[in-house]
Amino acid sequence: MSLRIISGHARGRKIEAPSTSLTRPTSDKVRGAIFSIVASRLAKSERSFETCTVLDVFAGSGALGLEAFSRGAQGGAFIEQNPEAFRTLVDNINHLGASDWRAYRRDACDPGKPHGTFNLIFLDPPYGKNLVPRSIRALERAGWLAGDALLVVEVGADEAPPRIDGFMCLDSRVLGACSLYLFTRSQEENEIG
Repeated sequence: MSLRIISGHARGRKIEAPSTSLTRPTSDKVRGAIFSIVASRLAKSERSFETCTVLDVFAGSGALGLEAFSRGAQGGAFIEQNPEAFRTLVDNINHLGASDWRAYRRDACDPGKPHGTFNLIFLDPPYGKNLVPRSIRALERAGWLAGDALLVVEVGADEAPPRIDGFMCLDSRVLGACSLYLFTRSQEENEIG
């Protein structure tokens, strides 16, 4: 299955989705809606993709991170555990020329140490496994998240909204078979940090 980059300098370029049934690529249409929502939220805080360092967690093909790369994100990284998906991810990174972005074959709930911090985090875990709170706690403990991190979380439309300690939900939308949530640190966390 091929996907395409929607906007930016790599617009129209194709990337491959892993052939494994363990990944569920975000469709071009849903990805377009996600990026429109995220761009609007970034603009409200006088930011843009060009001011972001991106982390694509449960990356699969890397479509979310690579879309941000195409839109001018400063830098980024991907976390993907599945070996077949990881190979496809690395091929897509190389195909689009994002060779300075790092790919980690790791468990998102045990990510190890990062090479930097990230302020735009995409999380698209397998549906129905309640991986969002666990992975965010693990990424937070290991130092992956910048203080001003914006979390963009995709879960199944029939799932309960994720609850993430220390973060508040800024926006939520149902986009077909998925629900999208945007989180930032709660006000109390911002005042402490």
